[in-house]
Amino acid sequence: MHSNVPYQQMLDRGYFIVVERKYITPDGRPHINTTTLVYN
Repeated sequence: MHSNVPYQQMLDRGYFIVVERKYITPDGRPHINTTTLVYN
């Protein structure tokens, strides 16, 4: 799917895990970074 995020159906089946990390840029703006992990 767009942005390397799997479809919800694949998450529900347990094929993938999406890890979200929140960080703040040096100018003070918050952002969220997502990482998709393959899970067996």
